[in-house]
Amino acid sequence: MTEAEQEAEAHRLRRTTRHLVLSLAAVALFAVAFGAIYLKTRQPEPPPPSPAPSVSPSPTPAPVTRETLLLQATTPTGAVGNLLVGVAPDDETAPPASLVPLPADLVVAAPGVSPQPLSRTVDSLDTLRPANTVAATLGVRVDASWRMDRKALAGLVDSVGGVTAEVADPLKLRDETGAVVLRLRAGRQRLSGTDASWFAVGDVRGGTVAAATDRFLSVITPTLRRLPDSDVAIRESLTALGALAPTTIGTQELADFLLELGTAVRSGGAVTETLPTAEVGVAGASAEWLSYAGATPRLRSLLPYAQWQAGIDGPARVLVAAARPTPEVMSGARAAVTGAGFVFVDGRGDRVSGERRTRIQVRGPRALATQVATALGTPGAAVERVPRGALQGAPWADADVVLGTAYRSPGAAPPTLAP
Repeated sequence: MTEAEQEAEAHRLRRTTRHLVLSLAAVALFAVAFGAIYLKTRQPEPPPPSPAPSVSPSPTPAPVTRETLLLQATTPTGAVGNLLVGVAPDDETAPPASLVPLPADLVVAAPGVSPQPLSRTVDSLDTLRPANTVAATLGVRVDASWRMDRKALAGLVDSVGGVTAEVADPLKLRDETGAVVLRLRAGRQRLSGTDASWFAVGDVRGGTVAAATDRFLSVITPTLRRLPDSDVAIRESLTALGALAPTTIGTQELADFLLELGTAVRSGGAVTETLPTAEVGVAGASAEWLSYAGATPRLRSLLPYAQWQAGIDGPARVLVAAARPTPEVMSGARAAVTGAGFVFVDGRGDRVSGERRTRIQVRGPRALATQVATALGTPGAAVERVPRGALQGAPWADADVVLGTAYRSPGAAPPTLAP
């Protein structure tokens, strides 16, 4: 075999070997692929995914019913305008809405809060103080409070297009510095928000608290009457007032309440009732004290659905009057009653007969009378028990006490009205 033939033969062998290797590789790859397909087809089908456990929606909590609201208009001198408002539930025989104006100098108190004029209750960082003191003093549950700065009141009045006011005599309204901010002629006139707000809460030299209360009422009542008949529109108006009108409830809740209130006022179903008070001087200052013999029956008629319930709204209320209601006597009684865990209610706004022996009248268990007598140090007090039932007649609180002329409260410091 020639050299050329040998070289050709070697080339042929190399080519044959290469083809054989490639063929074997292809066969191997085919076998691997076939095996993979076979194994996959032999695997059992995975079980269908288990259905996600059904989650029952949490029941929507029932909306909290707000039936009473304390509305206050404030200036740097305190809460000048105060109005307790009630909206009756559908199943009540009470008026659809009740408006109870409260004088700014009405003395109020609550457990842990010394007696003070209602106007000063907004000075505290405790936003619940105004509502709590009014509730404990009047014996009426207060579900929420809404405080408006004068500028917020102006904004609210403007949102309803202003109000019409009847001015009996020419007036000069002043701010807290004594500067005249508004002059009004006598007669019927239309007031914008700013003028209406000054008319409602501005100071009049020589004016009375009763006159100031009437001016505030003459502005806020028509404003409530002209509120929109849509909770959405009312909510927008409230939102626009911003931080100048804080409330203890949500904006939507307040809008819902005001919608019901405005509807009742527009329909003529709102009743406005002024509570009787008596002016009594304490520590050189005069203030108004509630006359419970006249005020409590009115509140029971207007707001039967919001009467204070001992054990639910707070401890039992103990109304204390005295034949000789000196500051020392009333201070000692207050310390004794509150020390026993009851709510002390100051009854010096009611005149009582001057009997020597202390009298206690209770509605329900006689045990309450015993506890009160023990707290006051008068175990020999005459006790009268009134059966439970409709809230008609005395006692005006859970227990009424009339301290006799023989009552002594040693060690009691004379009280002063909280500044």
